[in-house]
Amino acid sequence: KALFLRARVCASSKAPAPLSPRSHARRSAVSAESDIHRSFGSEMRLLGHNLLASPVAGVQNGFPLAINARKVEEEEREFAAEYIVALLPKIHFGALKKAVQNLGLDANGIPESAESVAEDDEETLKTLHHFLLELDVIEGDLICPESGKKFPISNGVPNLIVQEES
Repeated sequence: KALFLRARVCASSKAPAPLSPRSHARRSAVSAESDIHRSFGSEMRLLGHNLLASPVAGVQNGFPLAINARKVEEEEREFAAEYIVALLPKIHFGALKKAVQNLGLDANGIPESAESVAEDDEETLKTLHHFLLELDVIEGDLICPESGKKFPISNGVPNLIVQEES
């Protein structure tokens, strides 16, 4: 029997920062259930990937996981600027750029940091929305940057269970 683990939130110093009080107020407009559905849903989206770290014991540098995608689907989803603005402080922009590049896409439209995004910059917010929420990795692997251990993505679900090697 294979068990699937949906996500292990990165707890290292490289993890995305918690929401600021200003952003927290905006976030209250979006329900927690909606956040979970949009973040993880039934497919491996880059927003969920942005929160994942390697579960391999002893790994010091397990974030971000590289993506080797064999099948990626794009699905248009409703744009909500306030949702993306609320996510800005939580996004690790360097990891997002690497993930987009791993998928063979141009990451030039991704800003360097949350501070460089104006809340009324709809073009940038739509770019972030597209990369974070509309790209679904259906088949492939997540790869630990330190150990090289591969974790399969099957039917959109990453399996982060570390199998003991014999």
